Amino acid sequence: MSRQFDPPGNIILLRGACLWLLVALVLAWCMVGLFLQVPLIQSIFSGKFSRLLQGHIDFLLMTALILGIYATKTLLPWHVRWAMVIGAFTNSSLFVLLAIFPSIDSPTPPSGFFPSLYQVYLYSSLILTSYGFGRAAVLILLSTFQEDETDPVERVAPVTGGHASGGGKVQFQRSAMSRYWSPARRFAMRRSLRQYLTSPTRNDPLVMWLIFTGLSIFAVYLLWFYGLAQKVIEGDPTRVSLLIIGLYVATSLHCLYRARALSSQAVKTDEVARIIQSREERSLPNCAVATYIGDLKAKAGHEAEGKVDSSILLRVLAERLRGSNDLGAFSSDALMKLGLLGTIIGFIIMLAPIADLDPENTAAVKTSMGVMSNGMAIAMYTTLTGLVASLLVKLQYRIVEKAASGIFTSAVELTEVHIKPSLQPKLDVAA
Repeated sequence: MSRQFDPPGNIILLRGACLWLLVALVLAWCMVGLFLQVPLIQSIFSGKFSRLLQGHIDFLLMTALILGIYATKTLLPWHVRWAMVIGAFTNSSLFVLLAIFPSIDSPTPPSGFFPSLYQVYLYSSLILTSYGFGRAAVLILLSTFQEDETDPVERVAPVTGGHASGGGKVQFQRSAMSRYWSPARRFAMRRSLRQYLTSPTRNDPLVMWLIFTGLSIFAVYLLWFYGLAQKVIEGDPTRVSLLIIGLYVATSLHCLYRARALSSQAVKTDEVARIIQSREERSLPNCAVATYIGDLKAKAGHEAEGKVDSSILLRVLAERLRGSNDLGAFSSDALMKLGLLGTIIGFIIMLAPIADLDPENTAAVKTSMGVMSNGMAIAMYTTLTGLVASLLVKLQYRIVEKAASGIFTSAVELTEVHIKPSLQPKLDVAA
């Protein structure tokens, strides 16, 4: 694995993040074991289930924080790195200890050696975590205040063994902290950031889709944990809600297919741009933009005079990039219509008992009220499910449509700046 501008000492952050992510996965399986009522898991985690869930989430959050700090490529002091890695574990393990030992999980902890040891562990963890992440945030913030944009390597004076005019030795044996925040380090960080921001692949649709889907799955898990998802399924005997959920899952898989395809197109488009801008003599990768450039050159070779009209080829390129994205609009509309269908069915069930209702029959009135309540629940639950699913589908396909638009914009800019000017002299000679 290649890591440019990666400080060697920061590898401990990556290793720690991977370890705590594995711990989070183990805790997730422990929660599954509690849900399935496995005796061994129940004997270990005899406390509140919510404490185990908090520990799982906290390990995931700490992993994300450490990976985010690692991604800044900022070299931190060793004590800051270790404080973050150790503090991430101790802070998250506090909830796990509460799940294992329910006796200490109370507003007024009992007296004794173990509760007192837990309090010492608690405050030590808070101090260590606050120091590690707080110090790292301050150091990263300070590293961004560098105004000189020239390459600092070119400004370095040669090392001399003599004395400066002021009497001090001219040495480049910097202190540890000055090496962490050297101008070369900051210049490399800014250069890599500029390269990322100018790349067509900076908004990878596949990554964005995975993030969106991960958040959606976490939201569904919370709804299931608090019993709201069960209420929707049990309150809809028509199973229209399940049909909406099934269609949503199928549409999401299609969106994943489109996101993966556009992600590959974006990477290849980035490679095409590098080849053309650097004027390398090698074939272009097989992608929609390369096909468009080849068609444009072929059309220019058949033109007798005038400028090359690329409007039709641009429409073809846009259609190729769009692909089957129209399925998203159709699915979103279908999900909305299924929700309305469930509303209609629910109202039919709700109003059906009124035709034969005898107001003087108290038992029949009570029964009819129950049927009407069930019909209203069906109408509301299916409408809610359809609206939410339709909105989430639109958001997913917004990601792939934005990616397709970005690739199209990059293709137009590339051809207008680098391809068409090179084709125009050929047309002038032919004229």
